[in-house]
Amino acid sequence: MARRSERVISVALVDEQEPTRHGLAGWLAADRTIVVTGSAPDVDTLLAGPGRDATVVLLDAGQPDRPDLSREIFTLTKAGRSVVVTAVRFSGRLARVALGNGAAGLLSKTAPAGAAVQAIRAAAAGDLLIPVRLARELVAAAADVRLSPQETTASRLYAQGGLSLPSVARLMGLSPQTVKQYIDRARGKYRSVGRACPTKVHLYQRLVEDGLAEH
Repeated sequence: MARRSERVISVALVDEQEPTRHGLAGWLAADRTIVVTGSAPDVDTLLAGPGRDATVVLLDAGQPDRPDLSREIFTLTKAGRSVVVTAVRFSGRLARVALGNGAAGLLSKTAPAGAAVQAIRAAAAGDLLIPVRLARELVAAAADVRLSPQETTASRLYAQGGLSLPSVARLMGLSPQTVKQYIDRARGKYRSVGRACPTKVHLYQRLVEDGLAEH
């Protein structure tokens, strides 16, 4: 049993490989402050079973550029779960995609069991935990996104202000088509560094991350 002063954290595991899930569950079982409540090969299966109420979900990133990863992170965070993405190796792009879609941490599959526990505790506490090397890459990548004044203004009015394209156009004294071009250019710049923002909500999130809009 965990000591009374320690919070027990419920965890669910999502990984296509069943042996990997069993191995990780065995590692985590050694820590009395963590209980694995569910395990599944994909997010949809997890959310249909007992693991859907877990506080933290360890989500395998799968193959590089897997298109469903963004959707799965968004689905889990929308359901109130804190997500730690796991991978054998993180590229800067994968890290940006994971964090940009709401992941609370990144965990290498080659890391020791103690690192998994640390990542889980940080996610449960609402903290962000990523390796130092990736943090440096992310800072460098974020600095590469340079929006023009017009792209910034159009994107901010559209995403933060919740205005329609015609409304933004009237405020800026431009045509709706020109405003759309500015917003599309901004989205293209974010997409090029792995920080895609296909919806208005995502675009607002990117602007907040870069200090270009108020939270």
